[in-house]
Amino acid sequence: KDEIEATLWKCTAAEFSDVIRLFCLNALFDRALETNALDELLRLVSAINQDQRFRYDLGINLRLLAVGDRFEQDERYLEAGLLFSMVLPVEQLLYAVEDRLIEIEERLFRRQFIASKLTDLEKQLLDLRARRADLVTAPKYTANLRWRQARVLRLMGRTFEAFFAFRRLIEEYPQHKHVEQFRYAAFLQGIECRYIEEATRIGEAYLEVPAYVQFEKPIAVQLARIYEARRNIDKLAVLADEFLHRFPYEPVAAQMTHSLGHALFTQGETEVILETFPYWVEEFPDGAFVDSVDYWSGMAYLFSGSFEDALTTFDRLIATNPGSVYFTEARFRRGVAYFGLGEYSAAREVFEAWVADEGVEHPLQAEAHVFLGDLDAMDALVDSALANYEKVEALGATQALIDHAYFESSALLMANKRYSANEAILTRYLDAFPESPSAAEAVLLLAEADLEQGRIGSAFERYRGGIERFGHSIEADHVDQLIDAWWETDRDVRARVRQSQRFIERLLADEAFRSQILYDRVAQIRYFQEHAAIPEAIQSALTIRQPLYDAFARKTAQDPSAGEGRSLELEDYPVLESIMQGLLNEQAQLPATLPGEAFRALRASALELNQAALALRLLRALNLRAGVEVSPAELGEAEVALASPATLVWIAKIEARDDPLAAAMLLQRAIERTPVGRTAAEALFLLGEIEMEAAFFDRAADYFQRILDNHFAYERAPQAAMLRGEALRSARRYEAAIEAYSMIINQRDWRGEIWAEATFKIGLCFLAMNQTGKAQGFFERTYLAYAGYPAWSGKAVLESASLLEANGDRESAKRTYEFFLNTPNASDSPLYEVVRQRFQAL
Repeated sequence: KDEIEATLWKCTAAEFSDVIRLFCLNALFDRALETNALDELLRLVSAINQDQRFRYDLGINLRLLAVGDRFEQDERYLEAGLLFSMVLPVEQLLYAVEDRLIEIEERLFRRQFIASKLTDLEKQLLDLRARRADLVTAPKYTANLRWRQARVLRLMGRTFEAFFAFRRLIEEYPQHKHVEQFRYAAFLQGIECRYIEEATRIGEAYLEVPAYVQFEKPIAVQLARIYEARRNIDKLAVLADEFLHRFPYEPVAAQMTHSLGHALFTQGETEVILETFPYWVEEFPDGAFVDSVDYWSGMAYLFSGSFEDALTTFDRLIATNPGSVYFTEARFRRGVAYFGLGEYSAAREVFEAWVADEGVEHPLQAEAHVFLGDLDAMDALVDSALANYEKVEALGATQALIDHAYFESSALLMANKRYSANEAILTRYLDAFPESPSAAEAVLLLAEADLEQGRIGSAFERYRGGIERFGHSIEADHVDQLIDAWWETDRDVRARVRQSQRFIERLLADEAFRSQILYDRVAQIRYFQEHAAIPEAIQSALTIRQPLYDAFARKTAQDPSAGEGRSLELEDYPVLESIMQGLLNEQAQLPATLPGEAFRALRASALELNQAALALRLLRALNLRAGVEVSPAELGEAEVALASPATLVWIAKIEARDDPLAAAMLLQRAIERTPVGRTAAEALFLLGEIEMEAAFFDRAADYFQRILDNHFAYERAPQAAMLRGEALRSARRYEAAIEAYSMIINQRDWRGEIWAEATFKIGLCFLAMNQTGKAQGFFERTYLAYAGYPAWSGKAVLESASLLEANGDRESAKRTYEFFLNTPNASDSPLYEVVRQRFQAL
């Protein structure tokens, strides 16, 4: 054996003829391939590289291809790639032979040779013709070579080169019998390279050819995921519908249903799920996708608040598909449904059983402990709730769940006056998540805890620290809330002291005023409503049967005219003196500089340090609270790009003066970035005002309704309710407007002037519908029940008396005017003179 190989190697030397040398090389190749002698094969490759004539032999190239395959199988991809790069395509071999043929034929035709070379040239001509015939009939391996080259590039991790190699295969061999495989490989490689647009085009082109079926299902599944990630619901819906109906009993149908269900759910289009998915089950009750339909239908019911339907759907999935991939999650979602129904004991039972059954690695474990923590908090099981919340972070929860756990823990500790523990947990949050958009919220909560403890100075230190530390973050509004809290806390502390001092001084010095506060509950309530900064401690101390009330009552006549006009001394009333001293102590802890001056300094520092986002936030505060002028020209795209959602709403307010359409677009962007909270409510309110101004009353009513539906605690919710009624009345939708105004009257917490306005405007709606009897009733109710609000009682009197005059009842109209003129606050009405003149005219 060794002697034979040695002889073959000897015969590859240059002194032997090409025929012998090629024969020996091919024989050595065949033997090395047979014995899998890879090192010997590399030696042969080296010999081929030393003589370019060997490169153009068909047999040698076919053997190089085979050697490359061997190295690929052995995962020696570098060597395999080198060998594949050495292989010359059949076309190139043919071109080389034909070029040589043309050269020899031309020499023979022109007789450009020495006579002694004629025989040799004729022999070469015959050999070349024979080689050409062999090459013409030889199998074409170029496409397979290109495929191997691309495949090895991918195996070597050269992903981008591999993608272009696969794409070249598609372009150069569109009719190849393996073109489906070429397209599929290019599609997958495009996804791996994140050339998503290119991959999508390749995948869509594949599915457009009806004859291509080999890889249509995996390509469709991958395209569905791409559409889902790109939020291209329309394309995803068409693709899912096609494959579900073509293959209802195959896994691809379930995969398509899942992708579409997940995409629709994450985009909030749950009504589409409930309108579409159940019909698929009616068509194919035994389809492979039935469990997916149940799961996403259940999720849609949860999202829409139909918790009974959600529970029924999840129960059906569990009963009919115990082996489903959704089984575990469906068990969990049952607990969510019970929680939504307010059946907290059942919810707790479900969550506790689920946590016990599932391993800690399940991704829903963190959410389960959030729910258990919430349930414990509802049952006042503070330590158990804190223990559940503490597990959330360790279980790999999302940042949203982690935030919920930390801040709910803080709320529990605050509610139970456990201030040290609260500070510890919020400080831990700031240390663990300093880049979180909610980090500034933690600072805000720490400041609120300081305020509860009367540590005003510490609260302001936290305000400043939070603003300077997190002012660059534009993802959330908590820094804006810190800025607003600084201003509002300063204002409130000063207002409490100012209003309390004035009240106490007048209470002590003016017996008539003191009598009114002590014995006229309506007057007392009205006074405290008009001076809302007076603390609850003072207000409650002056209610009947309280010691301070009794002490004042002993020295205050019920009839001011019968009193002695006694003046009292503060030191004789230690309760009141203590409250006032506490307020003065709070004021003493305020910063030496007023907010306007402090924020100007902070803004100058931010500009100097190129902290543009913080500087913009501070400009917002100075504009809204200190009257610093800002024109729309100062707020361009650069400022919009730096704006937090709250700052974006402020920019929209300014833009609305000149360009309401641009302002509306900014407000919509703010709502997309923060769909919950005060900023979203403010954005909706402004959108409603813009639509009202443009006379698009129905759209305005919708925006105000969204505030009432989703932001009822917003401080301007009563105003939003009133404006909704105005929008509906302006749209001549009088019955809907009456419902809107009636809702205001049904809110007991809104009692006051807004009730008078709503009652009057119900009367206007009935008047517009020509139902004068009902209109008269509401006008009368307005001036009789709400005489304390002369602005509205005056309007109601004019409308009521006008109806009476129109009916010829001048005497009743006169009495109506007279009643109003005799009410105590009538002169405060802007319509007082109008009513008086009407009365005199009658």
